Amino acid sequence: LCAACGKGKYQNTTGNTDCRSCSLGTYNSLTAQINCTYCPSGSYSSVSGVSICSQCAPGTANQLIGATRCTDCDPGYFQSQSGQLNCSACAVGQYQSSGAQSNCLLCSPGFVSTQEASISCSPCVIGEYNPTPGVSFCLSCSLGTYQDLNGSSICKECQLGQYENMNHSTSCSPCSQGSYSPLTGATSCRLCPLGSIASSTSLASCQACAPGEFMNTTGGTRCFSCVAGSASSVSGVPNCTLCSPGYFTSTTGSSTCTACRPGSYANETGSTVCSPCSAGRFQSLPAATQCDPCIPGSYNPSSTGASVCLFCAESKYQPSYGQVDCLDCPAGSYGSLTNQTVCQQCQTGRFNPFSGQSVCQDCLAGTANALLGQVNCSSCPLGQFQDSNGKTVCKDCLVGTYSDQFGLAHCTSCPAGYFASVNGSRNCSAWDEGHIAPTIGLSIC
Repeated sequence: LCAACGKGKYQNTTGNTDCRSCSLGTYNSLTAQINCTYCPSGSYSSVSGVSICSQCAPGTANQLIGATRCTDCDPGYFQSQSGQLNCSACAVGQYQSSGAQSNCLLCSPGFVSTQEASISCSPCVIGEYNPTPGVSFCLSCSLGTYQDLNGSSICKECQLGQYENMNHSTSCSPCSQGSYSPLTGATSCRLCPLGSIASSTSLASCQACAPGEFMNTTGGTRCFSCVAGSASSVSGVPNCTLCSPGYFTSTTGSSTCTACRPGSYANETGSTVCSPCSAGRFQSLPAATQCDPCIPGSYNPSSTGASVCLFCAESKYQPSYGQVDCLDCPAGSYGSLTNQTVCQQCQTGRFNPFSGQSVCQDCLAGTANALLGQVNCSSCPLGQFQDSNGKTVCKDCLVGTYSDQFGLAHCTSCPAGYFASVNGSRNCSAWDEGHIAPTIGLSIC
């Protein structure tokens, strides 16, 4: 009997003593066969005499029948299963740089692949980013952020003093003079508020104007000095304060107003200078808003600003307010004190013929004065005399004496042969016959 050919073998002629092995790329899974079968697509046979073909391994594929080997998947392709006819292209967001691979790799954050079958991923360009692995597109950096490097997974926030108001930015813009940004990731800068400035760019905060300065608009780049007549005592003010009445500043940039010195005044707000008190007026206190008139008994002749008025000297007086000089006491009066508002009348028995005197004179002997405030004394009349100074009345000549002249200090005794029988005689009488007057000064014979 003839023996049947085993699996993997065949014999297609008669009268043979042995069987043939199936050639490469073929197989035979049955016995007693006259030919072998080609390996189907997706499989191969690399040795002769096999009863079954081997499946293409993952990472390989074969579309042909009767293959002696499988083809490796090209870079950008993969095959995860066995016995496959074709390799599959890597999806977008993936890549494969090597051949004969069973899977694709996800693009790392910061990288993308936009086409299938990619052998590498492309980095996100500047201004873009990608935080997720395995994606096909990059995102634009949003407002307030930027990216200046390729292949980034995040965008950078704008730093303090910077901003960005556009997408897809590769850098941030500095805040201009007069503006600032106190936060990271800003989309715009803020104008410096009133009372502050930004004199340079890229500032995170504004600088307050110093005392003596101000800024009355937003977005200022330099502070202004307070004008003369105003001041600011604290920093960061939008306006300077006008000096109050009684105060002034004569220069710009003042932090305080100065009080008017004694002898001067300022009666308006915003004064740049204090006015001196005029003649006849004074001011003893600082920070005055007006000058006061000199009181009666005093005066001020200066117009350059007096802090006190002068007292009227002895022999002078002043009855009115606000005078520039004092008046001489008139004749018939005197001033024995300073600071007088009126002069005193000369007392009885005294007189003063001149103005501007501090004392009155006594009436001289032979004169008298019974009235106040006289400029001279009256001479004693005929028949009278006054032998003392400072008397108010004259005395009658005594009997036996007479006064036949005005202003005598003494009466004259009647000569021998004459007599005066009454007081106040102006002359003496001769004696009648039969009478004698042996001595002078007799009142009877």
